[in-house]
Amino acid sequence: MSAAAQPRQGDARPRGPRAPWRHLVLAATVALSACAATYQAPAGAPTAPVALGRGDSPALLSHTVWFRAFADGQCQKLLGSLGSVGLLSPQAKESALPTGTPIYLWADSRGTEFGSNINYRCTTLSMLVLQPGSRYEFVQDFSQGRCRLVERRSAAPGTAEPAAFQPVPVAPTCARP
Repeated sequence: MSAAAQPRQGDARPRGPRAPWRHLVLAATVALSACAATYQAPAGAPTAPVALGRGDSPALLSHTVWFRAFADGQCQKLLGSLGSVGLLSPQAKESALPTGTPIYLWADSRGTEFGSNINYRCTTLSMLVLQPGSRYEFVQDFSQGRCRLVERRSAAPGTAEPAAFQPVPVAPTCARP
């Protein structure tokens, strides 16, 4: 695959006109994603509470984000599904992720642009190293044909912590795990 054909972090790719059966396929995908192994932190490991949600997407009529946790940046070692947030389930998904160890957060956004039949898909991958004593919130914003993962955090009083995540290039194996 040429360098130009590889997906880049945060780029949205138009998917063409929406097929009439697409909603049925989307509903089946959401239902089956609930069957995927849900992530469970290792027993006894220190964890930090994490809320995952969808952020601003003013140009999209619908916007759904799927979240997964991986042990590697190539998306080969799936730790589990962290859930999805969309029009039918707009509340943030709560999880507990281990602190002090790298976790790769994969976020895949899909939506239809307002006023058109063009579907978009956008994938981000970020390496998280969470710190104990903080509560984290990560949202996938989608705007102007690009998406980005945004961190919002409430740290323990009196602590100044470095950023918990670092965007990393989306490997071709991560484009459709």
